[in-house]
Order: sequence, then C-alpha cells, then structure tokens
Amino acid sequence: MAEAALELLERGRRVRLLSMVKAEGYAPHPMEDVSGLDINTGNADWFLANISCQSACPAYTDVARYIAHIATENYDASYRINLEDNVFPGMLGRICARPCEPACRRGRVDKPIAICWLKRVGSDYRTNKNLPSRPPVTRPQKIAVVGSGPAGLAAARDLAKMGYSCVVYEALAIPGGMFTCGIPAWRLPRDITKYEIDDYFAAMGVEIKLGVEVGKDVTVRQLLDEYSAVLLAAGTQVPQLMQIPGEKEGGEGKVKGFYFGLPFMERINLGEEVTIGNKVVVIGGGFTAMDCSRSSLRMGAEKVYVVYRRSRHEMSVYEEEAAEAANEGIEFLFLVTQTEILYDAEGNITGMKCIRNRLGDPDASGRRAPVPIPGTEFILDVDTVIAATGQNADPTIAEKELGVALNRNRIKIDRNTYATNVAGLFAAGDYTEGARNVISAIADGHKAAISIDQWLTGVQPEPVVLRSKFSISPQWEDVSDYHRRVSAEIASTEYQRVGQPQTLGSAAVQVTAMDAFGPTALKQKHYEPISIWSKNTTNRRLEVGDDYDATDRQEMSQIPIEERGSLVREVEQGFSRLEAFQEAKRCLQCQLNIFLDGNMCILCNACIDICPPRVLLMVPFDAINTINGDPEHRILDTALGWRDGAAMLIDESLCIRCGLCIEVCPVNCITMQHFEPELVPVAELQAQATTAARPTAGAVMQPAMAGRMNP
Repeated sequence: MAEAALELLERGRRVRLLSMVKAEGYAPHPMEDVSGLDINTGNADWFLANISCQSACPAYTDVARYIAHIATENYDASYRINLEDNVFPGMLGRICARPCEPACRRGRVDKPIAICWLKRVGSDYRTNKNLPSRPPVTRPQKIAVVGSGPAGLAAARDLAKMGYSCVVYEALAIPGGMFTCGIPAWRLPRDITKYEIDDYFAAMGVEIKLGVEVGKDVTVRQLLDEYSAVLLAAGTQVPQLMQIPGEKEGGEGKVKGFYFGLPFMERINLGEEVTIGNKVVVIGGGFTAMDCSRSSLRMGAEKVYVVYRRSRHEMSVYEEEAAEAANEGIEFLFLVTQTEILYDAEGNITGMKCIRNRLGDPDASGRRAPVPIPGTEFILDVDTVIAATGQNADPTIAEKELGVALNRNRIKIDRNTYATNVAGLFAAGDYTEGARNVISAIADGHKAAISIDQWLTGVQPEPVVLRSKFSISPQWEDVSDYHRRVSAEIASTEYQRVGQPQTLGSAAVQVTAMDAFGPTALKQKHYEPISIWSKNTTNRRLEVGDDYDATDRQEMSQIPIEERGSLVREVEQGFSRLEAFQEAKRCLQCQLNIFLDGNMCILCNACIDICPPRVLLMVPFDAINTINGDPEHRILDTALGWRDGAAMLIDESLCIRCGLCIEVCPVNCITMQHFEPELVPVAELQAQATTAARPTAGAVMQPAMAGRMNP
C-alpha cells in the first residue's frame, strides 16, 4: 500500500482528504514511509473537475446526466438536457470534436465512453418532435447578430429566451454557417440541420435574413443605428495562404484544379458545379481536410492523398475519422510539406513539389515543429490541389471609420464581456479566436449573450462563484439514521465548498439547463431531475450488478465502403437502443463522490483492502505537507495535536464509483453523494457569511464529516 501512496505523490494525482480520524489508541495501519503529500478538501471547482468530461467541454454539457437518462431509455430528457447546453444535439451528436472523450475517466480504465454518439441517441430516439413555443418578447431592445453559425445562433437563442427580439444576418443563401456549408451531408444529414436550425429558430421567433453580406449590403454602422446591440459572429471566411510558388498563379477561380478547403466544401454543399481531376491532394490535418478528401472520392477521384507536415499524432481529428478516411482509400503522407504547385503551359496542374520533414522542438502552439530534411524533395503526381490549411476572420466587416480596435488582424474584445471598444458592438466565436471546434463557438455564444444582456440592462457585472450542492445516494431503500445525519451534515457545511470568483458568463455555462441568463441566471432551473439511474447507482452496482466495469465500448455501425459513393448518404448509422444502453451503463457517473464520517471510522483498513483500483489511502498526519496549499491549515494543525490517528485520503482520478467501500465498512461510515454546482453572487455569499459568522466567498474549509473532529 505504501507503493500506492508514493505513486500518487510521483504522478501528482488529485488527492482529496476524506477525514482526519482520531484514534483512542495506536493506529497500526497508516503508511509510515510516505511524506510530502499535497491534498485538497474539495470545493465546487474541485468536484466539478472530477467530472472530467463536463470540465473538458467548452459548453460544460452535463454529460453524466444525459447519459443516465439514456440508460433509462428516457431519450426525450436526454435530448432536452443537450438542447440547453449545446443547442444542437442532433448535429453535435454527429460532428462534435469530442474534447470530452479524451478527458473521460473511463478511458483510464479501458476505453472512453462514446459520449458524442450517445448525444446522438437522444436525438434519434426521442418521441417528442414538437418545436418549442415562442418565448414572449419582454425587452424593448432589438439585437442584430452577424453570422448564422454556431456562435451566432447560440447567442440568438439565449437572447430570445431572455425576451429580446433578435435578427440574424447571413451572407449565404442558407443558414448554419459551418453546419450546412462547411460539413458534408454524408456526415450531417440536412433533415437534421433543417429541424435544429431552420425550424427551431423560426419557432423561437429568431429571424434569419439570408443573402445579406454585412460590410457590403449593409454596414455595421447602419446596424448599430437600427439595433440596440450588434454581435459579430461571422466565423472565419478568409482562406489562410500557404505562401508557396504556384499558389497565387493558380489561385482559386483562376486555374482549374486548385481550391481552398472551406470554399470547396461550401460550393459542394450549395449545389454548385465543382470539377476535380483523377488524382487529388488535400493539404492539411484537420476536419476540413478529411471532409475534402473523402468528398473527392465520392465525386469520382481515382486517387486521393492527404499531405500533412507533422505526424499522425499531431492531427486534430479524432482517430475514428482518420481511420475511416484510410479505410475508404485515402493515402496519408505524414511529415511532408508542400513547396510548390506545378502547372503546364495551358495552366493545368501537373504535380506538387514536396519535401519530407522531421519533428523538431515545440512551436508556439505547443506542437513539435516540422523541420525540412535536405535532399528529400519529391514531386507528387496530382492534377487537383485542395489547400485545407486553415481560415482567418475578415476584420474589415466592421468598417474602419468605426474605429474598432484590432489585435493581430482580429477584432479586439474584452475577454470577460466580449465587448469591443465601440459601444454596443460585441464579437465572439471563431471570428475573434480563429478557427476552432463547433462546441467552443457555442460556448462563446452563451457567454456573449449574457454580457449583451447585462450591458443592455445596465447591470454592473459582478463576480459569482460555484457552490457545491449534494444529494444523498444511499445503498439501501430504507435510509438509515446515519445517512440522514450525513445528508444534514453536508447541507450544513455547503457554504464552505465554494469555488473561485469568476465572471457570470464563464460560471453560467458550468451549470446545467439554465432557465434564463443574464441577471436571472442566478435562478437556474434544471429541466430534468437526477435520473433514477444515478440515484440507484450504488444499490445497482452492489446488490443487483450491471457489469458496467466489464462491458466493452460499443462501436458505431457504418454503411459498407462500397456503398459510400454518395455525397448525401450518411455513413454512420447510429446506435441501436440496446447498444445505447450498453454504452450508457459504462459511464462511471463521476458526479457521485465518496464521503467518510471520521467520527465513526475505526481505521480497520477494510475499505482500502477491498478497493479494486487502490484509490483509498490511510496515511499518518505528518505525511501531509499541505492542505489546499496551506502547510498550516487548521485541520492539519488540529490533527497533529492528536496522539494517534490517520488521514483517510482518496485518489479522485481513478475511483470507479463501485461502492465496495460502502458495502464492506463494518461501522457504516462511508456514503456516496451526488454533486452539482449552483451559482451564487460573491456579494450574497459574503452577506451570508457575515450573518452566520462564517468564511467569505472563496474560502475553502474542512470537508464535510470532518468539521466536528476536535481533540
């Protein structure tokens, strides 16, 4: 067991103090050969970070909650949760970049939960297809949003719910931005985009004006004169140049065979004529490069290469996407950089000069920079070149006479409020941050809507905190007196477990299913309660058993390779109901947390011995270096004054929520509690603390169940 504690220290894992336990006599079990442990008592930020999938999602989608509803086949509830958090459940369930999955703690056991595919399940199997009721317009101000992509639509939806009248301006003939113009229909069927964009936003009362190019057909100044506030969310529409010979000579539209990646997909999705040759090379390692290469095959190309200057490990696409491209016949040329596009006398592409690379030191992005290897030049025999090397925003949309401040050729904004230096003008999404993933743009839209509301209502932005809320998750239906006392103890000390102050916009997206935003965001409402699946987790795993820890990850069925010649037929077929259930039950339900009553613990070591992943630890008091970063924390000072005892710790990173420690405890001193955060203004918390003579916001005191442990 000493090795386990040493491993915790060496790896710097997340170690939480369950309780300091005072012993009446000598405690024989503490690990005597460890020292210098830095531990935490756990505040709201800590417990939220335990739900690593949710913390990794820019929009803080309540993953565990919607997966639990899928396990009970309540697909409508699962869909509604996603609708509040990420706005486009059916679309995100197909094309999300999945930052949650690499963070999934189940991946430390075997394979991550198929979080993205489960999101799609709620959309595929929901029974209530009805459109939302139009929210009443209760605010006098009108708001213009430039761009109908993820950020713009997310902000417009939230603002409409707040009672504002919103008008979205879109330069193209169809709404959706990247959803409908950048992503092919064989990945994202257009019946899904029609419902979640056209039909949904029409029902919400959000007007989308198509074919209106802001900066050309109407100026930003005109919008500011007509509307109370304007949000620029135009995305990135300017291709990033490769800066190689032959690029300008064969610039898009000048010579047949050269395209930039996003405009290439845009023309396909808008039904315009696009001609490609027999041998195509796509330059880039992102999602657009995959879409361009796989679409080229569907358009009749005989050979398609993807050239990427780094290794497979540095590509931004997830493994399944690259694997399917390879299965379809795409040939990847890694550690290769394009150096020149070659043409014949008639201006037709005859090839592309390349050079091989090795990886050097990390560049500004943190990735290892490609370094050309002299003498490795070669010519790739192709007749079509598609440069999917990135996109940039067009800052000229906001005309110069407005005096909009720029930062490295992008609109400069206040990162907390999304406001520009021009009163009433806001900007968000990829337009200010550069090309990223869809879910990040949606998160920006949420936050920008809150800031616009605060500005229009004259509310001075004030810091807020997240506070822990816990509910009991007992093993037994007949809750014992002990469990009632645990619940009461935790409730009485909730004021202690508050996170660090932050802006309302940043904090609001971390709370599930907000009923409204802006000043009313503090009165959040959960559209769906805790699922019975979550409530019964301990009982089910201990007494019934569901083999959650032994069930393999379910894989998505796809149409055969030979049937993938269509630009509109969806490749991924979705989960069956049985597959969805099997995958949903694999979720560890990380919002559940172990608590221990030190007043009852007898230091018998039973919980430590039975723990499968060895995450429970018992150490001497002097093995602890700091608590919450404080070497003189009062909990530690108190315990060091005891004659005998031990600190009970848990490694949060590997706990699988099996509940065996609860079952084996002979004195019934361990319980499991369901966590979720709530928003509280710092001023309100300080007032509560003053009234009750308790700590102010941001203070992190001793953990629940340790508060009464005095010598």
